[in-house]
Amino acid sequence: MDFIKETILTFSLKDKEEFERFLSRKQQKKERKDLLVFQKLFEQYTSNSDAVDDLKGNPNYHAIRKRLTKELENYLVLKHSYNENNFETFLLMITHFISLKRYHIAWELLEKEEAKISRARNFELGLRIQRMKLDIMPYYGGEFFEETKQKLLKLQQQQVKADKIQLTFIQIQNALKTKIHKANNESTQLMIDDIFNEYALKDILDQDPAMYLKIIETVRAKYLMDKKYKQFAGVAQNYYDKLIGTFNYEELDTNIAAQLEYIMAHAYFRVRNFKSSSQHLLRLNALMKKDEVVFKNHSPRYISLKSSIDIFEGNLKEAIDEHRDFLDNSTIKLSLKDQLNLSLNLVGYYCCEESFSKANKILLYVNQSDNFYQNHMGREWLVRKDLVRVLVQVELGNIEIAIRILESLKQKHADMFSSEQYVMVQIYINTLLMYLKDPYQTSLQAIADMEKKTNFKDERLYDDPKLLAFYVWLKSKITKKNLYQSMLQEYNLLGSEN
Repeated sequence: MDFIKETILTFSLKDKEEFERFLSRKQQKKERKDLLVFQKLFEQYTSNSDAVDDLKGNPNYHAIRKRLTKELENYLVLKHSYNENNFETFLLMITHFISLKRYHIAWELLEKEEAKISRARNFELGLRIQRMKLDIMPYYGGEFFEETKQKLLKLQQQQVKADKIQLTFIQIQNALKTKIHKANNESTQLMIDDIFNEYALKDILDQDPAMYLKIIETVRAKYLMDKKYKQFAGVAQNYYDKLIGTFNYEELDTNIAAQLEYIMAHAYFRVRNFKSSSQHLLRLNALMKKDEVVFKNHSPRYISLKSSIDIFEGNLKEAIDEHRDFLDNSTIKLSLKDQLNLSLNLVGYYCCEESFSKANKILLYVNQSDNFYQNHMGREWLVRKDLVRVLVQVELGNIEIAIRILESLKQKHADMFSSEQYVMVQIYINTLLMYLKDPYQTSLQAIADMEKKTNFKDERLYDDPKLLAFYVWLKSKITKKNLYQSMLQEYNLLGSEN
Protein backbone atom coordinates (compact mmCIF):
# COMPACT_ATOMS: atom_id res chain seq x y z
CA MET A 1 0.00 0.00 0.00
CA ASP A 2 1.29 3.49 -0.91
CA PHE A 3 1.53 5.39 2.41
CA ILE A 4 2.20 8.74 0.71
CA LYS A 5 -0.79 8.39 -1.61
CA GLU A 6 -3.16 7.23 1.14
CA THR A 7 -2.09 10.12 3.37
CA ILE A 8 -2.33 12.77 0.68
CA LEU A 9 -5.84 11.62 -0.20
CA THR A 10 -6.92 12.46 3.38
CA PHE A 11 -5.38 15.96 3.23
CA SER A 12 -7.44 19.09 2.83
CA LEU A 13 -5.91 22.17 1.19
CA LYS A 14 -5.27 23.50 4.69
CA ASP A 15 -3.41 20.29 5.60
CA LYS A 16 -1.37 20.61 2.41
CA GLU A 17 -0.35 24.18 3.25
CA GLU A 18 0.52 23.22 6.84
CA PHE A 19 2.70 20.34 5.68
CA GLU A 20 4.51 22.56 3.18
CA ARG A 21 5.27 25.03 5.98
CA PHE A 22 6.36 22.11 8.15
CA LEU A 23 8.89 21.00 5.53
CA SER A 24 10.14 24.52 4.88
CA ARG A 25 10.68 25.31 8.58
CA LYS A 26 12.77 22.21 9.19
CA GLN A 27 15.50 23.18 6.74
CA GLN A 28 15.51 26.43 4.81
CA LYS A 29 16.65 26.05 1.21
CA LYS A 30 16.11 28.10 -1.89
CA GLU A 31 14.59 25.04 -3.59
CA ARG A 32 13.63 21.96 -1.60
CA LYS A 33 13.44 18.82 -3.73
CA ASP A 34 11.21 17.01 -1.25
CA LEU A 35 8.77 19.95 -1.24
CA LEU A 36 8.71 19.96 -5.04
CA VAL A 37 8.08 16.20 -5.16
CA PHE A 38 5.29 16.51 -2.55
CA GLN A 39 3.57 19.25 -4.55
CA LYS A 40 3.72 17.22 -7.76
CA LEU A 41 2.49 14.09 -5.94
CA PHE A 42 -0.39 16.05 -4.39
CA GLU A 43 -1.39 17.32 -7.83
CA GLN A 44 -1.19 13.86 -9.35
CA TYR A 45 -3.11 12.01 -6.62
CA THR A 46 -5.86 14.61 -6.21
CA SER A 47 -6.46 15.41 -9.88
CA ASN A 48 -5.38 12.19 -11.65
CA SER A 49 -2.68 14.03 -13.58
CA ASP A 50 0.75 12.74 -14.62
CA ALA A 51 2.61 15.59 -12.91
CA VAL A 52 5.23 13.31 -11.33
CA ASP A 53 5.99 11.14 -14.35
CA ASP A 54 8.92 13.33 -15.41
CA LEU A 55 10.60 12.77 -12.01
CA LYS A 56 10.46 8.99 -11.94
CA GLY A 57 13.68 8.66 -13.90
CA ASN A 58 15.59 10.80 -11.40
CA PRO A 59 18.02 8.58 -9.41
CA ASN A 60 17.15 10.51 -6.22
CA TYR A 61 13.36 10.16 -6.63
CA HIS A 62 12.97 7.07 -4.46
CA ALA A 63 15.26 8.49 -1.76
CA ILE A 64 13.14 11.64 -1.71
CA ARG A 65 9.93 9.53 -1.42
CA LYS A 66 11.45 7.70 1.53
CA ARG A 67 12.26 11.01 3.22
CA LEU A 68 8.77 12.30 2.47
CA THR A 69 7.27 9.20 4.12
CA LYS A 70 9.20 9.90 7.32
CA GLU A 71 8.30 13.61 7.27
CA LEU A 72 4.61 12.79 6.78
CA GLU A 73 4.75 10.47 9.79
CA ASN A 74 6.42 13.20 11.87
CA TYR A 75 3.87 15.76 10.72
CA LEU A 76 0.89 13.57 11.63
CA VAL A 77 2.33 12.85 15.08
CA LEU A 78 3.02 16.55 15.65
CA LYS A 79 -0.43 17.49 14.41
CA HIS A 80 -1.94 15.09 16.93
CA SER A 81 0.12 16.59 19.76
CA TYR A 82 -1.39 20.02 19.02
CA ASN A 83 -4.87 18.50 18.88
CA GLU A 84 -4.45 16.12 21.80
CA ASN A 85 -7.83 16.90 23.36
CA ASN A 86 -9.68 15.52 20.34
CA PHE A 87 -9.61 11.82 21.15
CA GLU A 88 -11.88 10.80 18.28
CA THR A 89 -9.55 12.46 15.75
CA PHE A 90 -6.66 10.62 17.39
CA LEU A 91 -8.40 7.25 17.01
CA LEU A 92 -9.11 7.96 13.35
CA MET A 93 -5.43 8.67 12.81
CA ILE A 94 -4.44 5.42 14.56
CA THR A 95 -6.93 3.51 12.38
CA HIS A 96 -5.37 5.16 9.35
CA PHE A 97 -1.88 4.04 10.38
CA ILE A 98 -3.13 0.49 11.04
CA SER A 99 -4.81 0.31 7.63
CA LEU A 100 -1.48 1.36 6.08
CA LYS A 101 0.31 -1.30 8.16
CA ARG A 102 2.39 1.35 9.98
CA TYR A 103 1.99 -0.63 13.18
CA HIS A 104 5.04 0.72 14.99
CA ILE A 105 3.81 4.31 14.63
CA ALA A 106 0.30 3.39 15.81
CA TRP A 107 1.72 1.54 18.83
CA GLU A 108 4.00 4.43 19.85
CA LEU A 109 1.14 6.91 19.64
CA LEU A 110 -1.11 4.64 21.70
CA GLU A 111 1.60 4.34 24.36
CA LYS A 112 1.87 8.15 24.65
CA GLU A 113 -1.90 8.59 24.78
CA GLU A 114 -2.21 5.83 27.37
CA ALA A 115 0.18 7.64 29.72
CA LYS A 116 -1.88 10.82 29.46
CA ILE A 117 -5.22 9.03 29.93
CA SER A 118 -3.84 7.10 32.91
CA ARG A 119 -3.02 10.35 34.73
CA ALA A 120 -6.58 11.56 34.09
CA ARG A 121 -8.07 8.25 35.38
CA ASN A 122 -10.36 8.05 32.35
CA PHE A 123 -11.31 4.36 32.33
CA GLU A 124 -13.45 4.46 29.21
CA LEU A 125 -10.74 5.98 27.02
CA GLY A 126 -8.16 3.68 28.62
CA LEU A 127 -10.23 0.66 27.57
CA ARG A 128 -10.48 1.90 24.00
CA ILE A 129 -6.71 2.27 23.82
CA GLN A 130 -6.12 -1.28 25.10
CA ARG A 131 -8.61 -2.65 22.56
CA MET A 132 -6.80 -0.87 19.74
CA LYS A 133 -3.57 -2.43 20.99
CA LEU A 134 -5.28 -5.84 20.66
CA ASP A 135 -6.03 -5.02 17.00
CA ILE A 136 -2.33 -4.29 16.39
CA MET A 137 -0.88 -7.14 18.45
CA PRO A 138 -1.18 -9.90 15.81
CA TYR A 139 1.24 -7.86 13.71
CA TYR A 140 3.28 -5.85 16.23
CA GLY A 141 3.90 -5.74 20.00
CA GLY A 142 3.13 -9.39 20.75
CA GLU A 143 5.65 -9.37 23.59
CA PHE A 144 3.33 -6.96 25.45
CA PHE A 145 0.39 -9.40 25.42
CA GLU A 146 0.42 -10.24 29.16
CA GLU A 147 0.89 -6.62 30.20
CA THR A 148 -1.95 -5.48 27.91
CA LYS A 149 -4.22 -8.25 29.16
CA GLN A 150 -3.70 -7.26 32.82
CA LYS A 151 -4.33 -3.58 32.03
CA LEU A 152 -7.49 -4.43 30.10
CA LEU A 153 -8.94 -6.58 32.89
CA LYS A 154 -8.10 -3.97 35.54
CA LEU A 155 -9.66 -1.17 33.51
CA GLN A 156 -12.78 -3.27 32.94
CA GLN A 157 -13.18 -3.74 36.70
CA GLN A 158 -12.66 -0.03 37.32
CA GLN A 159 -15.14 0.89 34.59
CA VAL A 160 -17.77 -1.48 36.01
CA LYS A 161 -17.31 0.12 39.44
CA ALA A 162 -17.55 3.62 37.97
CA ASP A 163 -20.73 2.66 36.09
CA LYS A 164 -22.25 1.21 39.27
CA ILE A 165 -21.50 4.42 41.14
CA GLN A 166 -23.10 6.52 38.40
CA LEU A 167 -26.19 4.26 38.39
CA THR A 168 -26.35 4.62 42.17
CA PHE A 169 -26.49 8.40 42.10
CA ILE A 170 -28.99 8.51 39.26
CA GLN A 171 -31.23 6.16 41.25
CA ILE A 172 -30.81 8.33 44.35
CA GLN A 173 -31.90 11.39 42.35
CA ASN A 174 -34.94 9.57 40.98
CA ALA A 175 -35.90 8.22 44.41
CA LEU A 176 -35.66 11.68 45.97
CA LYS A 177 -38.22 13.00 43.50
CA THR A 178 -40.91 10.83 45.05
CA LYS A 179 -39.76 10.70 48.66
CA ILE A 180 -38.41 14.16 49.42
CA HIS A 181 -41.76 15.67 50.44
CA LYS A 182 -42.60 13.00 52.99
CA ALA A 183 -39.17 11.66 53.98
CA ASN A 184 -37.56 12.54 57.27
CA ASN A 185 -33.81 12.52 57.90
CA GLU A 186 -33.70 8.85 58.83
CA SER A 187 -35.83 7.55 55.94
CA THR A 188 -33.77 9.51 53.41
CA GLN A 189 -30.55 8.03 54.75
CA LEU A 190 -32.01 4.49 54.83
CA MET A 191 -33.20 4.88 51.24
CA ILE A 192 -29.69 5.89 50.13
CA ASP A 193 -28.12 3.04 52.10
CA ASP A 194 -30.50 0.58 50.40
CA ILE A 195 -29.51 1.82 46.96
CA PHE A 196 -25.80 1.42 47.76
CA ASN A 197 -26.49 -2.11 48.99
CA GLU A 198 -28.39 -2.90 45.77
CA TYR A 199 -25.27 -2.16 43.73
CA ALA A 200 -22.91 -3.84 46.25
CA LEU A 201 -21.14 -0.54 46.88
CA LYS A 202 -21.74 -0.10 50.61
CA ASP A 203 -18.14 -0.92 51.50
CA ILE A 204 -16.70 1.92 49.42
CA LEU A 205 -18.37 4.46 51.69
CA ASP A 206 -15.98 3.46 54.44
CA GLN A 207 -13.02 3.78 52.09
CA ASP A 208 -13.68 6.96 50.15
CA PRO A 209 -14.68 10.27 51.81
CA ALA A 210 -15.33 11.72 48.35
CA MET A 211 -18.29 9.35 48.12
CA TYR A 212 -19.89 10.87 51.22
CA LEU A 213 -19.38 14.33 49.74
CA LYS A 214 -21.00 13.27 46.47
CA ILE A 215 -24.02 11.91 48.38
CA ILE A 216 -24.40 15.22 50.19
CA GLU A 217 -24.09 17.17 46.93
CA THR A 218 -26.62 14.94 45.16
CA VAL A 219 -29.15 15.25 47.98
CA ARG A 220 -28.47 18.98 48.33
CA ALA A 221 -29.26 19.72 44.68
CA LYS A 222 -32.71 18.18 44.95
CA TYR A 223 -33.63 19.53 48.40
CA LEU A 224 -32.58 23.09 47.52
CA MET A 225 -34.44 22.93 44.20
CA ASP A 226 -37.59 22.11 46.16
CA LYS A 227 -36.63 24.68 48.81
CA LYS A 228 -36.70 22.07 51.57
CA TYR A 229 -33.97 23.81 53.56
CA LYS A 230 -34.80 22.48 56.99
CA GLN A 231 -34.99 18.88 55.80
CA PHE A 232 -31.68 19.17 53.99
CA ALA A 233 -29.89 20.59 57.03
CA GLY A 234 -30.87 17.49 58.99
CA VAL A 235 -29.88 15.05 56.23
CA ALA A 236 -26.57 16.84 55.64
CA GLN A 237 -25.74 16.80 59.34
CA ASN A 238 -26.33 13.05 59.47
CA TYR A 239 -23.87 12.43 56.65
CA TYR A 240 -21.39 14.99 58.00
CA ASP A 241 -21.35 13.20 61.37
CA LYS A 242 -20.98 9.84 59.64
CA LEU A 243 -18.06 11.06 57.54
CA ILE A 244 -16.28 12.64 60.51
CA GLY A 245 -16.85 9.48 62.53
CA THR A 246 -15.42 7.27 59.79
CA PHE A 247 -12.38 9.27 58.67
CA ASN A 248 -9.71 11.34 60.36
CA TYR A 249 -10.75 14.94 59.66
CA GLU A 250 -7.13 16.18 59.70
CA GLU A 251 -6.21 13.68 57.00
CA LEU A 252 -9.07 14.55 54.64
CA ASP A 253 -8.20 16.08 51.27
CA THR A 254 -8.46 19.84 51.85
CA ASN A 255 -10.71 20.34 48.82
CA ILE A 256 -13.17 17.72 50.07
CA ALA A 257 -13.14 19.15 53.59
CA ALA A 258 -13.60 22.72 52.31
CA GLN A 259 -16.57 21.85 50.11
CA LEU A 260 -18.10 19.91 52.98
CA GLU A 261 -17.72 22.84 55.40
CA TYR A 262 -19.20 25.29 52.90
CA ILE A 263 -22.22 23.08 52.25
CA MET A 264 -22.87 22.77 55.98
CA ALA A 265 -22.39 26.50 56.58
CA HIS A 266 -24.82 27.34 53.79
CA ALA A 267 -27.35 24.75 54.95
CA TYR A 268 -27.51 26.24 58.45
CA PHE A 269 -27.56 29.80 57.11
CA ARG A 270 -30.67 28.92 55.12
CA VAL A 271 -32.51 27.95 58.32
CA ARG A 272 -31.15 30.93 60.26
CA ASN A 273 -28.99 28.81 62.55
CA PHE A 274 -26.20 31.37 62.33
CA LYS A 275 -24.20 29.93 65.22
CA SER A 276 -23.77 26.55 63.52
CA SER A 277 -23.19 28.22 60.17
CA SER A 278 -20.41 30.37 61.62
CA GLN A 279 -18.70 27.34 63.19
CA HIS A 280 -18.44 25.67 59.78
CA LEU A 281 -17.25 28.95 58.25
CA LEU A 282 -14.43 29.10 60.81
CA ARG A 283 -13.29 25.64 59.73
CA LEU A 284 -13.52 26.69 56.07
CA ASN A 285 -11.45 29.78 56.79
CA ALA A 286 -8.75 27.65 58.43
CA LEU A 287 -8.63 25.42 55.33
CA MET A 288 -8.42 28.47 53.07
CA LYS A 289 -5.35 29.65 54.99
CA LYS A 290 -3.69 26.25 54.58
CA ASP A 291 -4.35 25.69 50.87
CA GLU A 292 -4.06 28.26 48.06
CA VAL A 293 -6.40 26.30 45.76
CA VAL A 294 -9.05 26.13 48.47
CA PHE A 295 -8.67 29.89 49.02
CA LYS A 296 -9.12 30.58 45.31
CA ASN A 297 -12.17 28.35 44.98
CA HIS A 298 -14.00 29.26 48.19
CA SER A 299 -13.09 32.80 49.25
CA PRO A 300 -15.91 34.52 47.25
CA ARG A 301 -18.54 32.20 48.75
CA TYR A 302 -16.97 32.49 52.19
CA ILE A 303 -17.14 36.30 52.10
CA SER A 304 -20.71 36.24 50.79
CA LEU A 305 -21.93 33.91 53.53
CA LYS A 306 -19.97 35.54 56.36
CA SER A 307 -21.18 39.02 55.39
CA SER A 308 -24.78 37.83 55.23
CA ILE A 309 -24.52 36.44 58.74
CA ASP A 310 -22.91 39.67 59.94
CA ILE A 311 -25.89 41.60 58.58
CA PHE A 312 -28.42 39.47 60.45
CA GLU A 313 -26.39 39.65 63.66
CA GLY A 314 -26.25 43.47 63.65
CA ASN A 315 -22.72 43.94 62.24
CA LEU A 316 -23.75 46.01 59.23
CA LYS A 317 -20.63 48.18 58.95
CA GLU A 318 -18.31 45.19 59.24
CA ALA A 319 -20.21 43.37 56.52
CA ILE A 320 -20.07 46.34 54.14
CA ASP A 321 -16.37 47.02 54.75
CA GLU A 322 -15.36 43.38 54.34
CA HIS A 323 -17.48 42.92 51.24
CA ARG A 324 -16.30 46.12 49.56
CA ASP A 325 -12.66 45.43 50.43
CA PHE A 326 -12.86 41.96 48.91
CA LEU A 327 -14.40 43.30 45.69
CA ASP A 328 -11.81 46.10 45.37
CA ASN A 329 -8.67 44.31 46.53
CA SER A 330 -9.13 40.60 45.92
CA THR A 331 -5.88 38.81 45.07
CA ILE A 332 -7.75 36.31 42.88
CA LYS A 333 -9.48 36.91 39.57
CA LEU A 334 -13.20 36.74 40.26
CA SER A 335 -15.48 34.92 37.86
CA LEU A 336 -18.40 36.80 36.33
CA LYS A 337 -20.79 34.88 38.57
CA ASP A 338 -18.87 35.74 41.75
CA GLN A 339 -18.51 39.37 40.69
CA LEU A 340 -22.24 39.76 40.09
CA ASN A 341 -23.31 37.89 43.22
CA LEU A 342 -21.01 39.90 45.47
CA SER A 343 -22.01 43.19 43.82
CA LEU A 344 -25.72 42.48 44.27
CA ASN A 345 -25.09 41.54 47.90
CA LEU A 346 -23.33 44.87 48.46
CA VAL A 347 -26.29 46.69 46.92
CA GLY A 348 -28.52 45.06 49.54
CA TYR A 349 -26.13 46.02 52.33
CA TYR A 350 -26.09 49.65 51.21
CA CYS A 351 -29.89 49.59 51.28
CA CYS A 352 -29.78 48.41 54.91
CA GLU A 353 -27.48 51.38 55.60
CA GLU A 354 -29.94 53.59 53.67
CA SER A 355 -27.12 54.57 51.27
CA PHE A 356 -29.42 54.23 48.27
CA SER A 357 -27.35 56.41 45.95
CA LYS A 358 -24.35 54.09 46.49
CA ALA A 359 -26.59 51.11 45.85
CA ASN A 360 -27.93 52.64 42.64
CA LYS A 361 -24.41 53.45 41.43
CA ILE A 362 -23.52 49.74 41.51
CA LEU A 363 -26.77 48.78 39.77
CA LEU A 364 -26.06 51.22 36.94
CA TYR A 365 -23.13 49.02 35.95
CA VAL A 366 -25.32 45.90 35.92
CA ASN A 367 -26.70 46.93 32.55
CA GLN A 368 -26.45 43.91 30.25
CA SER A 369 -29.55 42.41 28.63
CA ASP A 370 -31.95 40.13 30.48
CA ASN A 371 -30.87 37.25 28.23
CA PHE A 372 -27.25 37.81 29.23
CA TYR A 373 -27.99 37.58 32.96
CA GLN A 374 -30.45 34.72 32.57
CA ASN A 375 -27.89 32.69 30.59
CA HIS A 376 -25.00 33.39 32.96
CA MET A 377 -26.73 33.66 36.34
CA GLY A 378 -30.09 31.97 36.02
CA ARG A 379 -33.64 33.25 35.99
CA GLU A 380 -34.05 33.38 39.76
CA TRP A 381 -31.01 35.68 40.07
CA LEU A 382 -32.41 37.92 37.31
CA VAL A 383 -35.71 38.30 39.18
CA ARG A 384 -33.90 39.05 42.43
CA LYS A 385 -31.77 41.70 40.72
CA ASP A 386 -34.87 43.44 39.34
CA LEU A 387 -36.65 43.31 42.70
CA VAL A 388 -33.61 44.96 44.30
CA ARG A 389 -33.74 47.62 41.55
CA VAL A 390 -37.37 48.27 42.47
CA LEU A 391 -36.46 48.72 46.12
CA VAL A 392 -33.72 51.24 45.28
CA GLN A 393 -35.88 53.21 42.83
CA VAL A 394 -38.66 53.49 45.42
CA GLU A 395 -36.23 54.81 48.02
CA LEU A 396 -34.87 57.34 45.49
CA GLY A 397 -38.42 58.54 44.81
CA ASN A 398 -38.69 57.11 41.30
CA ILE A 399 -42.06 55.44 41.84
CA GLU A 400 -43.09 55.30 38.17
CA ILE A 401 -39.82 53.56 37.24
CA ALA A 402 -40.36 51.03 40.03
CA ILE A 403 -43.92 50.32 38.82
CA ARG A 404 -42.73 49.82 35.23
CA ILE A 405 -40.07 47.34 36.40
CA LEU A 406 -42.64 45.37 38.40
CA GLU A 407 -45.18 45.30 35.55
CA SER A 408 -42.44 44.12 33.20
CA LEU A 409 -41.41 41.42 35.69
CA LYS A 410 -44.98 40.08 35.85
CA GLN A 411 -45.19 39.91 32.07
CA LYS A 412 -41.74 38.43 31.35
CA HIS A 413 -41.88 35.76 34.04
CA ALA A 414 -45.60 34.91 34.11
CA ASP A 415 -44.89 31.23 33.42
CA MET A 416 -42.35 31.07 36.24
CA PHE A 417 -44.58 32.85 38.79
CA SER A 418 -47.52 30.57 38.03
CA SER A 419 -45.60 27.54 39.32
CA GLU A 420 -46.12 26.46 42.93
CA GLN A 421 -42.46 27.10 43.72
CA TYR A 422 -42.62 30.81 42.80
CA VAL A 423 -46.26 31.76 43.29
CA MET A 424 -45.24 33.68 46.44
CA VAL A 425 -43.16 36.06 44.29
CA GLN A 426 -46.19 37.02 42.22
CA ILE A 427 -48.25 37.63 45.36
CA TYR A 428 -45.44 39.81 46.73
CA ILE A 429 -45.24 41.82 43.50
CA ASN A 430 -49.02 42.38 43.46
CA THR A 431 -48.96 43.60 47.09
CA LEU A 432 -46.02 45.90 46.33
CA LEU A 433 -47.78 47.32 43.27
CA MET A 434 -50.87 48.00 45.39
CA TYR A 435 -48.69 49.88 47.89
CA LEU A 436 -46.87 51.93 45.24
CA LYS A 437 -50.09 52.93 43.46
CA ASP A 438 -51.91 53.87 46.68
CA PRO A 439 -49.56 53.95 49.71
CA TYR A 440 -52.04 55.75 51.94
CA GLN A 441 -54.68 53.06 51.60
CA THR A 442 -52.26 50.13 52.02
CA SER A 443 -51.97 49.02 55.64
CA LEU A 444 -50.70 46.11 57.69
CA GLN A 445 -53.82 44.26 56.55
CA ALA A 446 -52.17 43.99 53.13
CA ILE A 447 -49.16 42.32 54.76
CA ALA A 448 -51.46 39.96 56.67
CA ASP A 449 -53.30 39.06 53.45
CA MET A 450 -49.97 38.42 51.71
CA GLU A 451 -48.84 36.14 54.55
CA LYS A 452 -52.05 34.18 54.30
CA LYS A 453 -51.88 33.81 50.51
CA THR A 454 -48.22 32.78 50.48
CA ASN A 455 -48.59 30.37 53.40
CA PHE A 456 -45.98 32.45 55.22
CA LYS A 457 -45.02 29.71 57.67
CA ASP A 458 -44.14 27.40 54.75
CA GLU A 459 -40.42 26.66 55.06
CA ARG A 460 -39.82 27.68 51.43
CA LEU A 461 -40.35 31.28 52.53
CA TYR A 462 -40.03 31.16 56.28
CA ASP A 463 -36.60 29.51 56.26
CA ASP A 464 -35.02 31.68 53.56
CA PRO A 465 -33.36 34.85 54.97
CA LYS A 466 -32.92 36.50 51.57
CA LEU A 467 -36.55 36.03 50.58
CA LEU A 468 -37.65 37.36 53.93
CA ALA A 469 -35.54 40.50 53.41
CA PHE A 470 -37.96 41.70 50.69
CA TYR A 471 -40.91 41.05 52.99
CA VAL A 472 -39.27 43.04 55.80
CA TRP A 473 -38.51 45.97 53.48
CA LEU A 474 -42.17 46.26 52.40
CA LYS A 475 -43.37 45.97 55.98
CA SER A 476 -40.95 48.72 57.06
CA LYS A 477 -42.31 51.03 54.35
CA ILE A 478 -45.91 50.47 55.42
CA THR A 479 -45.13 50.91 59.11
CA LYS A 480 -42.69 53.80 58.35
CA LYS A 481 -39.91 52.23 60.44
CA ASN A 482 -36.17 51.98 59.88
CA LEU A 483 -35.40 49.14 57.47
CA TYR A 484 -32.39 47.66 59.24
CA GLN A 485 -33.89 47.86 62.70
CA SER A 486 -37.09 46.31 61.38
CA MET A 487 -35.10 43.49 59.83
CA LEU A 488 -33.19 42.76 63.04
CA GLN A 489 -36.41 42.79 65.02
CA GLU A 490 -38.18 40.53 62.51
CA TYR A 491 -35.36 38.00 62.48
CA ASN A 492 -35.22 37.90 66.24
CA LEU A 493 -38.96 37.26 66.36
CA LEU A 494 -38.74 34.60 63.68
CA GLY A 495 -35.80 33.01 65.41
CA SER A 496 -37.67 32.72 68.68
CA GLU A 497 -40.74 31.30 66.95
CA ASN A 498 -38.62 28.77 65.12
